[in-house]
Amino acid sequence: MQTLLFRFSKLINPLLSPATIGLLVPIIALAAVLKTARLAGKTRALAAGALALLCGLYAASLPAVSNALVRAWEAPRTDPASLSESSSYPFEAIVVLGGSVSVELSEGWHIETGRTMERLTAAARLYHAFAREGHEPLVIATGGSGNPDYQTRAEAPLMRAMLELMGVPPEAVRIEGASRNTYENALYTKEILSDSGLERCLLVTSALHMRRSRAVFEKQGIGFEPFAVDTNLMAVPFPNAFFPDTEALDNTYRVFREVAGFVAYRLMGRL
Repeated sequence: MQTLLFRFSKLINPLLSPATIGLLVPIIALAAVLKTARLAGKTRALAAGALALLCGLYAASLPAVSNALVRAWEAPRTDPASLSESSSYPFEAIVVLGGSVSVELSEGWHIETGRTMERLTAAARLYHAFAREGHEPLVIATGGSGNPDYQTRAEAPLMRAMLELMGVPPEAVRIEGASRNTYENALYTKEILSDSGLERCLLVTSALHMRRSRAVFEKQGIGFEPFAVDTNLMAVPFPNAFFPDTEALDNTYRVFREVAGFVAYRLMGRL
């Protein structure tokens, strides 16, 4: 009985969410109006267009749809055990891309982290794993500010503080705080690698971001091994995968944004 109640509680939650109510109610209402009311041609076309948009938004909000899009675009998360088989092993540098902390909300002692914090935790864990094997790679934290209103702040110093908090020695971290996007991450990282005489590096970023990052770094002629972390897949029980969810909508947006960024970079000759 307790198991049935538990399952029922998990099923009822999405039915009561604002996303479900806010989308299903107008969809049902518009469908009813189109079926029963006598509407003029333009009015009917507008109502039909609004219904189509709502249905598209409903589909984009489904975990089943967002998971399918994420699987189609994300790189597989990297197995650390496979790194020793790379021709670049042992790595001389670990390049971790920004996006894990907020330059807008971080202030003084308070460092606000985001959903891609695994980029930094993975970089720290990799450093410690390599150090135990007798290799101490340079960790390059690259990230300025992608917000036009906060160009006087940079993410890289905050990234360094988090890496040091996770036990990475200060002397092992080099920061690059001028880059505003993935292209500039690669451009300025290449300068650091060249100035330091380093050739074999590990590129750490989110699985969803890896396809574009990999292409940009390859375009710059940087020798690296990709290390993808931080999946955007959602783990939801079967019925809930077909009810709207705000996280699923955000994941769908993130896939569309990455695809748009990839296409834009291709057109600009950046990859």
